[in-house]
Amino acid sequence: MICLILFAAAVCAKTSFNGVYIDELPREDGIFRIVLEDNQLFYVPDPSNKITEIVEKRHSEHRSMASYNQTFSLKNAYPNSKQVAYVGDQDNCGGCWTFAAADTAGTSAYIFTKGGSSIDYEMSQQHILTCDKSCQNGDKNDCQDGCGGGYSTLAAAYIQEQGTTTLECKKFTSQNGTTGRCKENCDDDKSPIYYNKNNAKLYGYILQDNDKNSFFEKMKTILNEYGSAVLNFDVPSGFSSYFNLNPKKIYNENDSHYADDWHAVACVGYGEENGVKYYLIKNSWGPNWGDNGYFRIAATKNTRKIEGYAVFFQPSAGWMNSTPGRLFMFCLSTALFGALALLSL
Repeated sequence: MICLILFAAAVCAKTSFNGVYIDELPREDGIFRIVLEDNQLFYVPDPSNKITEIVEKRHSEHRSMASYNQTFSLKNAYPNSKQVAYVGDQDNCGGCWTFAAADTAGTSAYIFTKGGSSIDYEMSQQHILTCDKSCQNGDKNDCQDGCGGGYSTLAAAYIQEQGTTTLECKKFTSQNGTTGRCKENCDDDKSPIYYNKNNAKLYGYILQDNDKNSFFEKMKTILNEYGSAVLNFDVPSGFSSYFNLNPKKIYNENDSHYADDWHAVACVGYGEENGVKYYLIKNSWGPNWGDNGYFRIAATKNTRKIEGYAVFFQPSAGWMNSTPGRLFMFCLSTALFGALALLSL
């Protein structure tokens, strides 16, 4: 019964972007900045080429010098981080889109400071879930629906424009599938909203590469240099039961049947075992599911369409001097960051 409930929670990520399915978007390989302009979501090639150059350079160094470990996980690299260690539980709420966006944003901010600052907060999913009512391109028939599902891209736009809070301020309370109401203050109704005084910025980028071996190698760079990345995959029937006997098993099934039951997750590592390359995924089905809340899925095969896009974040230098209060608000730049639901290219 628990697995059935957890599987039901997987149907949470909407699959179109700008009302257009990902398959219909430009297919050029590269790294793209996600932007919001005139209420229109779209992506453009990395304007400065800075991120592209870093990823390509590190990717080249890795191939020639093996500069990154062949196996890597953020939880092993940063064992003292609360944000990195935190595993949430969406339960009966279809809110994976908020868990993935909040986790990746918070983790990226922490990783950027190399664990050397006080920016180590579990980010609140509840705030995004209840307060983000934005719609795709202003279409009132295509809006965020709380526990009924939503777009991580729009969640990112909301965080950019309105900010988000810590889990300490707003705990997740929608486990029963009821979204709830938007509250301006913390759960105790006492703490004022605290904005980042240094106007720290957080830029979002998309990695797209039709060569899935190259995609995997570049993911190594992103995970080592920038922290976690958001991936999405189409959840098959029986996915939870696949791990019942062996939670450490690598999911390596890639049949032709797709259910369009999309699930947003945070990729937090990679490796290779018995010749099978894999991604280490932090799920949002609680720490008692799978391998303490994690699972591994085969890489370089676009397993369940998981290698369509990766979204990662680059915090600005302002994060180094930030002093968050009990309630933490991100003041972001005009660049939008977010997580895209994937379809295979």
